[in-house]
Amino acid sequence: MPETGNARSVRHPARPITRETNDSPIGQAQIHSFARLLRFRREAAGLSRHRLAQQANLSEATIKFIESARTRPTRATLLRLLLVGDLGLLPGDLPLPRHELPLHLLPAQTPPLNCYIAPDFEPLRLLEDLERTLRGAGGHLEQSSLYLTHHSALAYLRYCAKLPGRSLHAENLPLGPLAATIVQQQQSTGLTVVALGPGDGRREIRLVEHLLAAKRQALGLWLLDISQPLLTVAYQQAATTLADRPEVSVLAIAGNFHRLPSYTGLFASSLHGDRQRLFVLLGTLAHLDNALRFLRDTIGSVARPGDLLLIDADLVDDVETRSDEQVPVDEPFPPELVDWLCGPLQRALSRPERISLRRAVDSGGSVAGSIGHSTIATITTIDGRSARPRHFAILHHRRFSLASLRALLDSIGWPSLRVLPAGSTTTAWQSAALLCRRAGYSSR
Repeated sequence: MPETGNARSVRHPARPITRETNDSPIGQAQIHSFARLLRFRREAAGLSRHRLAQQANLSEATIKFIESARTRPTRATLLRLLLVGDLGLLPGDLPLPRHELPLHLLPAQTPPLNCYIAPDFEPLRLLEDLERTLRGAGGHLEQSSLYLTHHSALAYLRYCAKLPGRSLHAENLPLGPLAATIVQQQQSTGLTVVALGPGDGRREIRLVEHLLAAKRQALGLWLLDISQPLLTVAYQQAATTLADRPEVSVLAIAGNFHRLPSYTGLFASSLHGDRQRLFVLLGTLAHLDNALRFLRDTIGSVARPGDLLLIDADLVDDVETRSDEQVPVDEPFPPELVDWLCGPLQRALSRPERISLRRAVDSGGSVAGSIGHSTIATITTIDGRSARPRHFAILHHRRFSLASLRALLDSIGWPSLRVLPAGSTTTAWQSAALLCRRAGYSSR
């Protein structure tokens, strides 16, 4: 198909895919791979074939033939596509022999963004604040403090790997049915999945795979974590697992999800501002200090009408009432849990001291009917003759009334679309996954 436009062009006959020579060692697989890549990059940029043809000074038929892998594009055609900034193509993406790649253009190209460091993210200051707290008289530690360092992050991952209940919960998350509902609720050509505190990222990656199985589309996976070691693990896992899916772009965000409203530059800089966003909070709600404030003020302040929210929650029967008997105060702490929780405290000790753990009732909570407990670490001197014992609340866990949680979500503008049992194969729901949609949505 000849190229058209105001610029001078050279007419080339269409080349059949099966024709290969020593001078052109590009095979059919590379042509098909580039066809898929071009289509998804075009759709991700919100460009029609007609609009892309105008920007590249090509005919619309040429774009169609390339995306359907009916012809082998000429080098001149590929160079014109390379210069369309919205596509974000690099010279190495082109189906050309290495000696024909326009490597001289590489410095002028901006590689796809794969990492964002929040302006107020200061990991060294976070560690200083943690050490100062641990050397003080006692107090409260937010859970993210427990995996800031590489030692703590490794201990956390070992604990997760050794905890049967957590693995079972992750395996039983109904990601397939949820993905199908998410796709049904989409009103944009692509979707950005914003994973908040994803840990090793495995659940979020599986969700993306289910989304692609339900609908092939351009997807962005944003992994946001305060722990640089965990963020690196999640990003590498995502990049490796999704390496053969050109329709997926993965972005690692080093930041604190409690400060999400201040990351306006991150959301404003997105090239796909018209995409719906899916905020994902798996395995975290039970450990938040104030679930209401986080859902209403933190996520609520950045979500737009029509955005989606996926959370999971451990449940309490509506007939239960708060009592000390509901807190497993006598249940032993697994060794892996002790290593994870006590590691930061042990590294902060400045004199011979011992650490003991116990559980206590947490009577607070911003969701009516919820039941919680805290893990308390007590530090005492070995000889018992000097300083007073120091007490630190280091881990919090809360179970929710499903009816109260749904009512709360509805009241703050997150009505639920679908609720499914999660983490249990029994008839009694031990936990649930909730898919919600931001109020203000209007169907088009």
